[in-house]
Amino acid sequence: MLINQIPKSLNVALVYGGPFPEHDVSVISAKAIRDGLNQLNHTVIDCHWLKDRSWKIDGQKLSNPENALTKADIIFPTLHGNDGENGAFSGYLSILNKPFVGCDVLGGALNMNKSLTKTIVESQGIPVLKSLLLSKAQFNSIKKPKEQHILKLISDNQLTWPIFVKPESTVIDCHWLKDRSWKIDGQ
Repeated sequence: MLINQIPKSLNVALVYGGPFPEHDVSVISAKAIRDGLNQLNHTVIDCHWLKDRSWKIDGQKLSNPENALTKADIIFPTLHGNDGENGAFSGYLSILNKPFVGCDVLGGALNMNKSLTKTIVESQGIPVLKSLLLSKAQFNSIKKPKEQHILKLISDNQLTWPIFVKPESTVIDCHWLKDRSWKIDGQ
């Protein structure tokens, strides 16, 4: 749909929340988007995905949002975290055959898989920083004190300081390490 074809007022299903650690960030994002949609005179269908995986649609608790979503002209997901950003929710919306804001399944999946994104970007000749990927199992198999073994991996892989540490599929628990004087929580 071209910008000049957008009706003056749309029924917009604003989807936010979710059973993810990023739930509260999503709620804050949705408030800003709701305010903007209201200023533009669009009708907002409030679709709050609760932490217990149930839904509140315009304040009414439901087990499934499908009826509200299919009544919308367009769906505006503001979910953060795994199923909200990894393409899973986009896939669900594609099955409903409703237009929505955001990326498709592949774009979402790549968005959450930083190592695969890096590989694709590198294959196109775009420079990227050196990195080291450790699976959760690899990380958990490192004996204590973990810092000593990880410092060796950093050195062996010729990584330079500062270093950004991030779990593969979330922004929760990210760390910016300025130098060698860091500790892993709980040790």
